[in-house]
Amino acid sequence: MFPFKIRQSLLLLEKRDRRRLVVIVLAQAFLSFLDLIGIALIGAIGALTINGVQSKSSTGLLAEFTNFVGIANLTYQGQVVILGLVSSVVLIGKTLLSIYFTRRILRFLSNKGALISTKLVKSLFSQPITYVQKQSSQETLFALTQGVMNITLGVLGSLATLFTDFALLLVLCLGLFIVDPLVALSTIALFSGIGLLLYRVLHQRALELGILQTELHISSNQKIFELVKGYREILVKDRVNFYGNEISKLRFSLSETLADSSFLPYIGKYVIETSVLIGGLTIGAVQFAISDAVSAVSTLSIFLAAGMRIAPAVLRMQQGAISLKSYIGTADRTLELAEQLQFTSDETAAVRNLSEDSPKFEYPDFKSNIKFQDVNFSYPNSNRIAIADLSFEVKEGEFIAIVGDSGAGKSTIADLMLGIISPDSGEIKVSGVSPDAAIKSWPGAIAYVPQDPLVIEGSLRENITLGYGQNSISVERVERALKVSKLETLIESLDNGLDTLVGESGWGISGGQKQRLGIARAMYSNPKLLVLDEATSALDATTESDISASINTLKGRVTIVMIAHRLSIVRDANKIVYMENGKMIGVGSFEELRLRIDKFDKQARLMGL
Repeated sequence: MFPFKIRQSLLLLEKRDRRRLVVIVLAQAFLSFLDLIGIALIGAIGALTINGVQSKSSTGLLAEFTNFVGIANLTYQGQVVILGLVSSVVLIGKTLLSIYFTRRILRFLSNKGALISTKLVKSLFSQPITYVQKQSSQETLFALTQGVMNITLGVLGSLATLFTDFALLLVLCLGLFIVDPLVALSTIALFSGIGLLLYRVLHQRALELGILQTELHISSNQKIFELVKGYREILVKDRVNFYGNEISKLRFSLSETLADSSFLPYIGKYVIETSVLIGGLTIGAVQFAISDAVSAVSTLSIFLAAGMRIAPAVLRMQQGAISLKSYIGTADRTLELAEQLQFTSDETAAVRNLSEDSPKFEYPDFKSNIKFQDVNFSYPNSNRIAIADLSFEVKEGEFIAIVGDSGAGKSTIADLMLGIISPDSGEIKVSGVSPDAAIKSWPGAIAYVPQDPLVIEGSLRENITLGYGQNSISVERVERALKVSKLETLIESLDNGLDTLVGESGWGISGGQKQRLGIARAMYSNPKLLVLDEATSALDATTESDISASINTLKGRVTIVMIAHRLSIVRDANKIVYMENGKMIGVGSFEELRLRIDKFDKQARLMGL
């Protein structure tokens, strides 16, 4: 399971990025030889120092080495100074290069994380709305953001660190083995034993803490989200304190979990520091007991120098292994989502920078006709047919209304028409192609106004032009959209006009103004097909009548599909589709339906029509 998760994480990178990561990691691993050179020089310095104290000449390997580097004719002091300077340059240089490569790896992985998040968002929201809505909003948010970074910087970053530190240990142990096989074996046994012991003791705890962190993070965010969205209902029931207590419990549990996760690396740090001290004392005692002073000091110097590099590497490996376990636990949501979407970054095209678009909102080849042919649809895990054998056509420039009781299938028809969901059988064509193909071929030609439009925290201008870069905003289009939506008077009455700020979820504007804002947003792109789903339900009678008149002026130039409960606003439609329990009961003009369908006539009479 563990290797499979790592493989899944690597597959989120493109092939060329995986190759690039391998090259950078191998380059950093190769730097381990600089550590070996520096440690060997420190060993030579230790031997030279003892020879100098005893006034003895260098012999054996030490003599050959000083002759090889051309310092044999210098005094002991001169030899020590030169070797000390060279070893310092080598070891410090290696550290600086390691910092450079580590930073480069982290920057690389961080950038790739941002790109993967973008592509996952694109992939997820290319799915039917039934799939998107099936996911918990907080889990989806975590999977698309923090979960991705936990994979790139956490899993892959930890993996890169583990590999480079393993390469360092391998090179240093081989070097020690050449100098003194017994010391090498002792060092390997000491540090590998400690590393494995710490890993076995701590890794399962790290995994558990990682999973728990994710669950607590999502749960606490979900409670906060519920409180914000349902504030009025919760306040009226006097349940604010309940939510406050629930959020407090979750946040305290999360803080304790984070503290435990943060403490785990310190356990390894203290154990390894103690081990280096005890190991140095033991090896020094053994060497002075069985060897001459020169060999003992040389070996001890090499062990201590190597220990200064090995101990941090073992510590990083131990911490990296724990972090890897922890991040795997927190990355599960993202990996599961990627697997469900069958996502690999290799098959995803580069993301287009839409913020730089300067759309002209002209659609010369777009035909705003619609055709439903024998369409059937049922929602997942539902035995009820939402839409059954639906067939009708809408010609260019027509105003068609879809009416019926709640649950009749009206909004489902809108979702099918917009390509948000796909029919189980039958065919839907917009401008001669499938709805999603029409949207991609002519972005902006189709506009949609929901019953409860999204309002972002920002200015009215930003809300009307939502989805378009502020540098490409057309004042003329904004003014035209305001005219159709009857927002001109409101904007003129505000001190800051279009720059007036509104709060998230529409705080500061009424429900009717919010719906008019949605209509203005839809009209900004100069659409040729306008779909309104209960878009005037919150308007007063006068404003509804004014907007109805504005919409009627679009007839002939814009195809209008209006879903409504109120029959007054659809009275002037060219054609009305009457739905009941997912089936089309009748289609015709307002007066024709009154004559054919008793229920429709009764509703019209109740409304005084």
